[in-house]
Amino acid sequence: MFVRFWGTRGSIAVPGERTAKYGGNTSCVEVRTDDGTIIVLDCGTGARELGHHLLQSAPQPLRIHLFIGHTHWDHIQGFPFFGPAFHPNTELNIYAHSGFHRRVEDAIAGQMQYSYFPVRLHDLRSRIHFTELDEGFFRIGEVLVQTQHLNHTAPTLAYRISSHETTLAYVTDHEPYWKPTARGFHHPGDQRHVAFLEGADLIIHDAQYSDEEYAGKIGWGHSTVEYATDVALAAGSDCGSSGSDRAGSRRCARPRAGGLCRRRRARAARTWQSAVRGVGRRDGDPASAGRGQARARGQLLRDRDRRNRSSAGR
Repeated sequence: MFVRFWGTRGSIAVPGERTAKYGGNTSCVEVRTDDGTIIVLDCGTGARELGHHLLQSAPQPLRIHLFIGHTHWDHIQGFPFFGPAFHPNTELNIYAHSGFHRRVEDAIAGQMQYSYFPVRLHDLRSRIHFTELDEGFFRIGEVLVQTQHLNHTAPTLAYRISSHETTLAYVTDHEPYWKPTARGFHHPGDQRHVAFLEGADLIIHDAQYSDEEYAGKIGWGHSTVEYATDVALAAGSDCGSSGSDRAGSRRCARPRAGGLCRRRRARAARTWQSAVRGVGRRDGDPASAGRGQARARGQLLRDRDRRNRSSAGR
């Protein structure tokens, strides 16, 4: 599976020297599986450059599957500039939550009304198909996709994409239900969130705020770097269920996630932050963000393995 970040900012694109390291475009991630399936996660302003790239490099005619987490503007504002949508040989399949009392098609068409943009949705020459989703599973060829609701200010879906033995979880935008403690996650919503991510090879997670910033942003629908670190660690831990566990929770020989010692948790948070803070604030450039995610996950796995060896030696 190939993953490339074309945009990871939120709310509004922010180009300039201050954002040159990771780029300033809003949410857009390219995924290609081994069987040639092309999946686009969200369609923020990063979709413009992605569209040019696909027209120049991908096998033609294009068949693209666009997964939209929700229809807030930073997740769809690149669609009017997505080049493949203007080509008659393109088949564009768009998947999204049904949203607030309007169809996905209506939400996307709304920003392309002639008052705002010179080309209307129905003027596009590509073959566009809309599919409204809820929680569940579906297949695209050999690719299995699972969806789950997120805790955001609008109906929002996470996507878990599995192809052969590789799994990617795309999880924006999301807010913790409760703050984790040293004993782990106590709210059923957080436990369910971790279960959805469990075993994923790559997690792309909302990480909008630090803990200090979040204190003034509760209810805004976004996560902290620390929460993203905790759920990533919890989802990747090799823990077995004990017979006395309540539904949806697990216990380990050593506490997981929130139970990490402060030094280890801080190191994991700093490592993960280099990749994930940008994803929450939407900072990823195609090359450096992907490498940062790989380094961060590698460090998390090495820390987990050391904890497991230490636990086994006790």
